[in-house]
Amino acid sequence: MKAIFLTLSAFFSLTMLGQNAVNNGLHQQLIETRANNSWQNFQRSTFTSDANDYIQHIQGELWNIENSEWNTEGQVFYTITADGYIDTVVNQQWDSATQGWVNSSNTIWAYNSNDQILLTSSQIWTGSAWQNVTKTSYTYNGQSQLASSLQQGWSVATNAWVDNVQTSYTNDSVGNATQSVSQYYNPVLGTWVLSQRHTNTYNTDNTISHNLVEANNSGVWVNSSQTNSFYENGKITEAITDMWINNVWSPYNRVTYLYNALGIKEQNISKVSVYPNPATDKIYVSAPETFKSVAVYGIDGKKHNLEASNNSVDVSSLSAGTYILLAETDKETGKVKFIKK
Repeated sequence: MKAIFLTLSAFFSLTMLGQNAVNNGLHQQLIETRANNSWQNFQRSTFTSDANDYIQHIQGELWNIENSEWNTEGQVFYTITADGYIDTVVNQQWDSATQGWVNSSNTIWAYNSNDQILLTSSQIWTGSAWQNVTKTSYTYNGQSQLASSLQQGWSVATNAWVDNVQTSYTNDSVGNATQSVSQYYNPVLGTWVLSQRHTNTYNTDNTISHNLVEANNSGVWVNSSQTNSFYENGKITEAITDMWINNVWSPYNRVTYLYNALGIKEQNISKVSVYPNPATDKIYVSAPETFKSVAVYGIDGKKHNLEASNNSVDVSSLSAGTYILLAETDKETGKVKFIKK
């Protein structure tokens, strides 16, 4: 499940608590870990959006060190409200034994009249039904700024919600959360215990440039991690996280963001389908209109010269990974992503 949750957390950090579904043209996210004084592939996520640039789907892959290749690991599906906010998120894991997708978890979002998050509730798939796991409620101050949140966990033993973590927020004049302080509930003592503090620094365009995480150690705040984020034209391009180890900041992971590889808006041609997906040898393309041309590109924008016949394309020569089918009809041009196993 690690791939899915990493993907979700990274996307949510870009969308200010996750409520706004606009993807800003994000195409791919690459996560690397630090090992042997160099960055090593770890996890890769490929994003699909609709014609309005609202997030629809994320495909997650993990790097296989032994085979030096990307392996399909998970996927995330989004449903969007009529006014462009995330409604539901469903996570699935790839089951290599059955060669099929298996439900993992889902999250449901609820909003107040100002389109701010009021409640998120998460469930896990037990194999036959969804079961409650956590829910988080949010409150706002008189300036409609985030003031606090309360996370509760579902107790199977008592069939009731129990307190887990509560967080209070401090905001600047424009509503950016400059600091948050979290406490966890100790059921044995029956009290809240300080646990973590986040301090954020922002650029002049209100994008976050630095996040410092501190842990509470017997009443003293000590460094835990820090993340520095970098932008171009208002879009995040890289985020590097360091861990505080032996009183020194040590590189831990790096996230790289890529946008619209082909310069064409992320959209599917109406009623087009590509199958099988993931594919092994051939992909078949079906649509109600006749294609004028079909081409396959890598996510880096490189065109692959492949043999095409009628409605099929031979992809057997491609390496495992994510690709883009660029199709053109008399009426429209669009992209469809597919996975080569």
